[in-house]
Amino acid sequence: MESDAKLKKVNKNSPIPVYHQIKEALYNFIKTMDEGDIIPPLSELSVFFDVARPTVRHAVSCLVEEGLLEPRKGQGTFVRKVKIQQNSLYTFKSFNKNMSLKGLIHETKVLELKEITNPFFAKKLKIDISEKIMFLKRLRIVDGEPSVICDEYMPSKLMKNILFEHNLEKESLGNLIETYAGGHITRSDREVTACLASNEDSDLLEVEENSPLLVFNAITYLVEEIPVHFSILKYRGDRNKFLFTLEKSISETF
Repeated sequence: MESDAKLKKVNKNSPIPVYHQIKEALYNFIKTMDEGDIIPPLSELSVFFDVARPTVRHAVSCLVEEGLLEPRKGQGTFVRKVKIQQNSLYTFKSFNKNMSLKGLIHETKVLELKEITNPFFAKKLKIDISEKIMFLKRLRIVDGEPSVICDEYMPSKLMKNILFEHNLEKESLGNLIETYAGGHITRSDREVTACLASNEDSDLLEVEENSPLLVFNAITYLVEEIPVHFSILKYRGDRNKFLFTLEKSISETF
C-alpha cells in the first residue's frame, strides 16, 4: 500500500478494541488527504493491519456514519469533509466563540471598511436615506478554508469611531456594539435564502462560480427597537449546515 507510512499500526495487546484503533488510525490518515481522495480498499487495509476484513469494515463504517467517508458502489470509499454546524439561527454567540467551542481553527480577515450612503440599507437601519452608513466586509476562515463572506452595515453616527478604533479581526462586533453604542442588543430578525456564487463570491470563498451558497440577512436591534446592524452573510453550501430545533407544546395540534 503506497500510503502505509502515514498509517499507524494497531497494538493487539492493547485493551482498546482493535476496530477502534483502526478507526483512529484511519481518521488521522484521512485528515492528511483532500476531499475526493480514495482510501485503500478493505483488502489492502486488512493486510496492513493484519486483521480480518470485517474488523476493518467495522472501522470504516464508523467513519462513514460520522460523515468522514463516502462509499461509492463500484468505485471505492472516498474522503469527505465534515460540514460545520452553525448555530446562527438561535444564538447570539460570536463567530469566534462558536468556532472555539467546536475546537476549530478560525480567523477573520477585514477586506473593507468605509463610509457610504445607500438608500436601501438606510431604510433597513431606519435612518434618513441621506445619512452616512459604515460598510464592513469580512471573510471568515475555518480550518484554513474560506467559509463565510460578511457584508455588514451600521449607522455611522453610532459606529464610525468604534469601528475604526478597534481590531475587527479579533474583537466581537456584538460586544463592541453593547459596550460603546449605548444600549443592549435585544433581538435579531434573521432570514434564510440561497443564491449562486457570483464571480466575486467564488474568488473569496474559493469555490466554482454558481456554486450554491446559503444566505442569511439579519437585522439586529438595540432597546426601543433601534436597528444597529444589518448583515448579509454568505455561507459556502459545501462546508456549512444549520440545525433547526422545533419544540411542540402539549396543547399544540397538527
